Formats: sequence, C-alpha cells, structure tokens
Amino acid sequence: MLALTALAVATAALTVPSSATAQSAQEILTRALEAHDARLAGVENLTVTQEVMGISMTSYMVRETVDGRSVLIPRSTRAPGFEGEPELDAAEAFWTDPHELYESAADRWALRGSGSVAGRDTWSLQISDFDGLDLDLGIPDGAGAFDLREMTMEMDRELLVPLHVSLNGEVRDGGQPRPVGMELHFSDYREVEGYLHPFVTAVEMDLASSGISEDELAQARTGMAELQRQLQEMPEAQRQMVQGMMQEQLQAMEAVLAGEGLELELRVLDLQVNNGPPAGR
Repeated sequence: MLALTALAVATAALTVPSSATAQSAQEILTRALEAHDARLAGVENLTVTQEVMGISMTSYMVRETVDGRSVLIPRSTRAPGFEGEPELDAAEAFWTDPHELYESAADRWALRGSGSVAGRDTWSLQISDFDGLDLDLGIPDGAGAFDLREMTMEMDRELLVPLHVSLNGEVRDGGQPRPVGMELHFSDYREVEGYLHPFVTAVEMDLASSGISEDELAQARTGMAELQRQLQEMPEAQRQMVQGMMQEQLQAMEAVLAGEGLELELRVLDLQVNNGPPAGR
C-alpha cells in the first residue's frame, strides 16, 4: 500500500524552506500536510507489495477526494490464503490520510522541542487530548473499548514525514483496564515517481495493544502445542520445510505467548504508481 505524485510537484514540496523556521506544532503540521498533498497530486492509483513475517502481500489503492482532500483508499489485498478488501492499520494511517490527525487536531498538538532519529533531525510533537476525535488507529475488533491517552511523534525536519510514533493508552477488556503500548518506526524513505514512502516499517506492540485476552492466550497456547505435536510427527524433510516457511510466524507467536509482546517488520518489495490494478484482479 502506498501513494505517489507528479515528480515536479513533489520535488517542490521537498524543497520548501527548512522546518527549522517553524514556530509552532500547528505550523509544522500544516507544512507536513501541504507536502503530503503535493506528493499525492499526480497519483491515481498505486500497488505495493510488502513482506511481513515471511509472507508477501500485494495491496492496491486508489486516490479519491474526500471532503476536499486527497485520500488513499484500499481496494484489494492479496496474500496466500486471502484475497479481499483490507482495513487500514495504525502505521498506514500516517501516509494514507493524516488530515484528521494533523489538521482536525492541530490545536491539540504541542511542540516539545527537537531531537534526532537515526541521524535525522526531528521535531518532537505530542498530543494528549483526544476528546471528541474519532481516530481509526488499527486497534483490532474485539480488543475492547480503547482509550488513547498520549501520542508522541518525531517528524523529520526536512522531509516532514514521521520517523517514530509512540502510542499509549488503555484497553478495557471485560471491564478491566490494561495498558496499551505501540511503537511505530518508519525508515528507508524512497521516492517513487515523486511519491515518498517508507520502505521499512517496524511495529512493536505489547499484549494489550494486540487485543489478546487471557482466554485467547490460553487457546493460542493450546493451538501452539498442537502445532508442535504435528511438526514432531512429520518426516524430517517435511518438518524442516514447514519450519523454514513458518519460522518468523512461529517466533512471533512464541514471543507473544511468553509475554514479550509482538514485533513486526514490514518491508516494501515493490511499489508501482499509476499502473492500474494488479493483473488478475
């Protein structure tokens, strides 16, 4: 999933005066939205193929105008064993349609100073008032009522894109509040036909943010035990093949069951702009 824009327009957006002259969070966010909209100006559709936990998936998106702004709308996702219309997650919300978070909540953001991420100068922004905001940040259905308490963002001063986002809050599962923590790391930004997109996105979640209740954990442990039993009963060659194919998924599930949380890394393998829907769609 991704987005793009005319090369000339995007180049102009990337060469606006340095964000070092910004005087407030609102000014920074306004310029970030201007750059975002400029990069989408020449985009009609895009196709992105990315890999997560050893699984490759291809998503097709189109640009539409919603309430006077350009928004990337997911139309289809194809992955092994799945084909259908996807839902956006927290990471994707920052590049498909950041208007609600940047514009509607502009007066709630505060500039906390400057910093750096991987050698890049950043502005440190923070928001803690979400009252009345209807933000879809990818908390799974069934995770219970979710209350976002605080969000901090390190925004690249030059490119005006997020490099690190931290989300903290509570999820109420069965009436019992549990802390939620999610870290998003965006890196390896590349320009494709004028559109700038992170080719590596790392997501770190604790058990609460992944929406797993104690009953679901118990079921998952039972399922993992059964899978391990089946693996042990396979011929050696077949077992090694299956374990090789599922290595990353198994390691991630084992970490969750051990209470270590969940770490995912999404790597973009291919990004195409204005090439129409994928073949066979």
